[in-house]
Amino acid sequence: MFRFFYPFLFVAAIYCFGCGGVDTDDLLFKDSNDGEYEGAGIVELSSSTVELDTGDRIIVNAEIANIHHDGVLLKIHFGSILNYYRNSSYLKINRRIVKLEPINGGYLTDDDVYLVYEIPRSLLGADNYGELTLQVRGIKTGTTVIGADVDFDDPRISNNIEFNTEDPTFTAESSLSMTID
Repeated sequence: MFRFFYPFLFVAAIYCFGCGGVDTDDLLFKDSNDGEYEGAGIVELSSSTVELDTGDRIIVNAEIANIHHDGVLLKIHFGSILNYYRNSSYLKINRRIVKLEPINGGYLTDDDVYLVYEIPRSLLGADNYGELTLQVRGIKTGTTVIGADVDFDDPRISNNIEFNTEDPTFTAESSLSMTID
């Protein structure tokens, strides 16, 4: 029975996320001189649910816009009571879907999981907007926060060493609280 349910759920989720979304005009911030926002970028998280049972998978969506011309590192952080479902990440740009996996498959500490994605500005096209979709699975009961942070990608530093779990320089710009029963 479940082998028929999961493909249906996946297709339904893609349809739902594809029809909605954030209007990029709403995401464009203005600085004090009425110029365009010059930060690393803007991110907004959403998910298919915020409550799940142990063993269940959910879809997490990160809408990104107005990223810096050098590109960005999009960091997704959550507690180790969730597990990233490998090979589930993709980036939707307009109607095009690009497979995108986190650098090094993600980073795991005793209590935390960090997924770090390199997103070049050229990948998002003229709209400078995309939707990253990934799946996570509840592996322990408890509560955790899924957070997203957009940082400048320094082209002078290799992305394999630019992020460090001992000093993740992570400040959530968008977050969701999750409960796993």
